[in-house]
Amino acid sequence: VDECASNKHFCSQKCINKPGSYDCECFGPLYRLARNNRRCYRTDNESVLFFLAHSHSVWNITYNAKSQLKLVPSNRAEKVAMFDYDLKEKKLYYVDLTRNSIQYINLLDRNRVHVIQNHDIEGTEGIAIDWVHRNLYTLRYKQLHVQRLDGLYRALLYDGFFQLPRALVAYPSI
Repeated sequence: VDECASNKHFCSQKCINKPGSYDCECFGPLYRLARNNRRCYRTDNESVLFFLAHSHSVWNITYNAKSQLKLVPSNRAEKVAMFDYDLKEKKLYYVDLTRNSIQYINLLDRNRVHVIQNHDIEGTEGIAIDWVHRNLYTLRYKQLHVQRLDGLYRALLYDGFFQLPRALVAYPSI
């Protein structure tokens, strides 16, 4: 029996099926599992969290600016232009225009930057994560590309269809 699929669980955020049972987990680094192992609660008591790219770094800022955290250190990025967040894996993907690459950093272990693409970056106007199908979309000049989140299997979806594209958001159908 899959308690997660049958909605016979009481997890407030994420249900992980196990043989004969299930576990609950929480989304994002700011949530923790309560003592009942079912309900998730915010650890910072803030209602909104922003990610902000500023030149050579990416910041995490709470709604009232009480808390600010530099997520991508200055020595690991030179010119961050656009980014998106993968809530499931807790990774921040970003384009570094100076280093001509798409990279990600795991927010639970910010000591290492992972490069997933280091070519065809010039002219990139947006990136978007498809959190359901686990793909990364890039908007470049008049082209839309798709690839896995690890950078493999990059493919061209549209060419010449767009006129001066400037941003991209993925909304996957479930």
